[in-house]
Amino acid sequence: MKVTRTLTHLRHAFLALVLVGFTANALAHAGLETSVPAANSQVKMSPPELVLTYEKPVMLMGLTVTDDKGKAVELNFKASNDTQLTHKYPLPALSNGLYTVNWASMGKDGHNMKGAFTFSVGAEAKPAPAMKMDDMKKGEKDHSGMDMDHSGHAK
Repeated sequence: MKVTRTLTHLRHAFLALVLVGFTANALAHAGLETSVPAANSQVKMSPPELVLTYEKPVMLMGLTVTDDKGKAVELNFKASNDTQLTHKYPLPALSNGLYTVNWASMGKDGHNMKGAFTFSVGAEAKPAPAMKMDDMKKGEKDHSGMDMDHSGHAK
């Protein structure tokens, strides 16, 4: 009887550890919550700045903006050790067309995330098809609407 009770306690302890592990891993993610220009949006005029707001404060480790020909837009981006909820970068005047924003961030816990989204400038430009913001928080998609890579995690 004592052996059965001990096994039951060990089983409960193991299940509790598994649940804590899954919960901690889920809470570690600090994906992109919003952006200006918005992901997959079409703006009439060149935006003056790029604004990225995350779910939790992060260090922005990488940021590029490229046009539809793959040419990089000059951002003067430098990675920083400062953790912030919102990151803002001035943009030069952008021509009409489709632009892709690629970002990489690190949370306070060292968890790395990266993602990408598009926006277009001008009445003629059409953004690439992508998920809606509400759908982005489901499944193995990141919060910017594109495939996400969690360092150390299989997709």
